[in-house]
Formats: sequence, structure tokens, C-alpha cells
Amino acid sequence: MSILLLTAFMLAPSTVTTQVVALDLDGLVEASSGAIWGRVVNLDAGPRDGNAKVVETTVTLEIYGRHARPSAPPPTARFVVPGGRFGRFAQVVPGAPRLRLGDELVVLIEPLARGRQGVAGFNQGLWRVERTAQSATVVSDRTGVELVPAPAPRLTAPVPRDERTFDALWQELATRLGGAR
Repeated sequence: MSILLLTAFMLAPSTVTTQVVALDLDGLVEASSGAIWGRVVNLDAGPRDGNAKVVETTVTLEIYGRHARPSAPPPTARFVVPGGRFGRFAQVVPGAPRLRLGDELVVLIEPLARGRQGVAGFNQGLWRVERTAQSATVVSDRTGVELVPAPAPRLTAPVPRDERTFDALWQELATRLGGAR
């Protein structure tokens, strides 16, 4: 009987959950090499490093502006997000940004392994620009991923939605990162 239970336990499918440490703007800027602002012009999903079990989407932006630390190279127009659809394969990663062609974004870029770039804080460093005739607002929607409090001094309550004016965010990023390039 115990061998049967052990075998059943070993054959049971495993589940993986993603927990992301909630970061305030200071923590996101600290993790990033710079910020880019632009419009999505290409989405190219495929297996990461040839492993079809792990899908990522390379996002290419038409750059409108960028800010970088003086000591860091300027961020490029390409970054990756987890998940995506290619051919008959798809992988959905809860909380990962789901982007469409034409989306206007502000993204804090975080260096990843093998020279790749990603969104700082998993999805927390990405704001969508929502425009009206009178103004532009940036929104970071952090729903869909479990955010856990960071250890002090970056302790912060999870913020499900961060909304502010585009100009206020862009100027604040310029100040914190050391100017535009």
C-alpha cells in the first residue's frame, strides 16, 4: 500500500506559483538600468534558449524617449516578458504583462542573464500610457500576480494599480536615473 501511495504522489502533476516581492518606485529604479518610453511595434514569442517548455515574448518598441544611469549603457528597444504564443504552443504566466501591437508603454528595464533585458519587478516596472484629448495618464496594473511584502527597508503593501500623469512619472524617472540619453 505504501509503495502505491508513493508512486501516486510521484506521478501527480506539480504546480508552480509565482510570488513577486512588492517594490515601491525606489526599489524598481534601484533594480533597473534605465527607462524607455515607446510604442510596441513587434511581438515575437518563442522558446527560451530552445526549451519549448519555457516560452517568452520579445517585445520591440519604437523608442520615443529613454533615461539611463550615467554609469549604465542606455536600454535598448527590446525586452522580454514571460509567456506567449507561438505556433500551436502557448504559455500563460499569471501576472506577466500581456501586450498588443500599438500599446504605448513606459518600462523600467532590468538586466537579465545572457544580455537580455526584462521588466523590473516582473510586471511592476511597466506602465501603459492612456491618452485622452486633454492629458496622458500612465497606469501600472499589478493584478494577477501575488505580491509579497519585501524585507525592510523596502517593505511596502501590494499596490494593485498605480496611476499618475505621464509627465509626473517621466520627470521623476529622469531625476532618479540621472537624465535622458
